[in-house]
Amino acid sequence: MSGSWSHRLVRPLVPPLLRVGVRPNYVTTAHLIVGAASLATIALGDDRARLWAGIAWLFSCLLDRLDGELARIGDMCSATGHRYDYLVDMWLSALFFLAIGLSVPGSYHLLATGCGAIACLSQLLNCQVAERYDRLSGEAGRVLASRWGFDADDALYILGPLGWLPAPYRLAVAVLAAVGTALFLILFVHRYTRLKSEKPA
Repeated sequence: MSGSWSHRLVRPLVPPLLRVGVRPNYVTTAHLIVGAASLATIALGDDRARLWAGIAWLFSCLLDRLDGELARIGDMCSATGHRYDYLVDMWLSALFFLAIGLSVPGSYHLLATGCGAIACLSQLLNCQVAERYDRLSGEAGRVLASRWGFDADDALYILGPLGWLPAPYRLAVAVLAAVGTALFLILFVHRYTRLKSEKPA
C-alpha cells in the first residue's frame, strides 16, 4: 500500500464507497471522463474555461489515486482492472501535452502543436518503458522511486494549472515538454536495458 500524501488524502473515502458498492473500475471511468473533458477544454476553451479545466484535472488526479486504494483495500485487484487503469493514466498524461500545444493560438499554433505532439508520443513511450521496467524489477523498485511521500506520477498534479498560463507561457511549456519527455525517454530506456542485462537469461 502506497504511503504517498495523495493516497493518504483519498484513503478515508474508501470505506464509505465500499459500503455503497462502488467498484474500482467505476472510479477509473470517472477519472477518464473528467480527465478527457479537462483536456478538451484546455485545448479548445477560453481563459475562463481553462481555469475550470485545470481544477477538473486536479480532481481527476485524485480519482486516479482513489481507484487504486479502493482496489487494494477492498480486495478487488485484478489484471483487467490494472490494465484499464494503466491505459487511462497513460493516454490522459500523454494527451495533456497535445492539448496544451493545441491551446496556443496565432502564428505559433503549429509550433506549439508540433511540440505537443512530440511530447505526447514521448510520454506514451515513457509509460510503456516504465511499465516494462516495473514488471521486470518486481519488488526491487520502480524506474523512478518515491521520495518524501511523493510518487513520480504526483508530478501530474502540476499539469492542469499550466493551462491557466498566458499563451506565450503555454508555448514554452509545450517546447519544454517536448525536450523533457524525450530526455526522460532516454533515461528510462537506459535504465530498462541496464536492468534487463543484469537479469539472468
